[in-house]
Amino acid sequence: MNPNTMGDIQLIVDALNKPPFSMDLSLVLFDEKSPFELLKTLNDVMAHLDKRHNVDIRDESSEQTGARMTEFLRVLKFPLPTMPEQMQQFNIGLLQGNRNTIYPLLQYLLSNLQKLEKRAYL
Repeated sequence: MNPNTMGDIQLIVDALNKPPFSMDLSLVLFDEKSPFELLKTLNDVMAHLDKRHNVDIRDESSEQTGARMTEFLRVLKFPLPTMPEQMQQFNIGLLQGNRNTIYPLLQYLLSNLQKLEKRAYL
């Protein structure tokens, strides 16, 4: 999964610029986000979907962050890797704020936001 095309990134930026996020980002500003900022952005989107994710990721261990996010992605039916070694790589990429891991997650969450709001609520 590598949706790092300009169109995919533009979709993410456009969605983050609209309410409820209203982040006022350009493609360049988004692309310049640090790994921590990307992880925080992902957490912000998750917190919009479920208030239990409204936590400061600096205040929890990386294991807690990874477990919390991964479990929520399962609830939201994000297609997670099924092989243990692929899942381990996914978790490493997630916690390191790797663009190749975070961008597909943001794209999935933001392009399905209304449907996922219902799923998260239920």
